[in-house]
Amino acid sequence: MQLTKNSSSVILSDRLAHIRALQGSITLSSLNDINLNPSNGSVKVNGTVLGGGPQFKKYGFPAGVDLKPFYSDTNITFGWDAPGNDIECHILTMPSNDGLRASAFLHGTFQDQRTVMLGANTLYDLFTPGITQGEVCEIVVSAYDDNTYPIYKLTVHNTGSSSNVNVVVEIIS
Repeated sequence: MQLTKNSSSVILSDRLAHIRALQGSITLSSLNDINLNPSNGSVKVNGTVLGGGPQFKKYGFPAGVDLKPFYSDTNITFGWDAPGNDIECHILTMPSNDGLRASAFLHGTFQDQRTVMLGANTLYDLFTPGITQGEVCEIVVSAYDDNTYPIYKLTVHNTGSSSNVNVVVEIIS
């Protein structure tokens, strides 16, 4: 592994992990605990993640079974509604201005759905037609006018098997 510094970036180069530039400032010594996560490219020094980039979480769960929630943080929860084969969103904390907007796009079709979410503690379907066997749907949820609220991007793949729906949730802060 090679560690170099250029201006405001620490660049880590590892051929196996393919880790590249992350923003941040750090002084290195032999006492620093440095951890590299090759699956998402994050770098932790003494327990602090450098770069503050996107976080990815992958979920796999049985098709045909409600899973509510499969993802939750202090702002939002996402669940799978089995009879409807769709993602449901429950807002826990509203952004400071004008609510949230969600856009969903089903790959390979011209189907999309836009959802305006104006109330906390309300359940919203993010793609009402449902995500059926073999389909992939991408959903983005973000605040209308609050740049401090996280952006959520979900990629949902209903693999078509009776036992597997894969969801990747990307949180962009």
